[in-house]
Amino acid sequence: MKDNFLTSRVFYHVTDLNWQALEWCNRQNGTYHRVVDGVPQQIHGVVCREQLRTLPETESVRLYLCPERRISFDGF
Repeated sequence: MKDNFLTSRVFYHVTDLNWQALEWCNRQNGTYHRVVDGVPQQIHGVVCREQLRTLPETESVRLYLCPERRISFDGF
């Protein structure tokens, strides 16, 4: 595969490989791809903005975002 991530890649441990993969993905998402006829990061941003809306301020949403918790005498 052309521009494959693992082609002649040198890494020292799995964390190093993960950081290199993240950098490679960010670089690939910021470049033009003929298959999708655009830059994936920009296409994704446009599609996501179409779906954005504010959450309703209801009791169920508040309890989901900030659940009430109780701690017993033994710390659980």
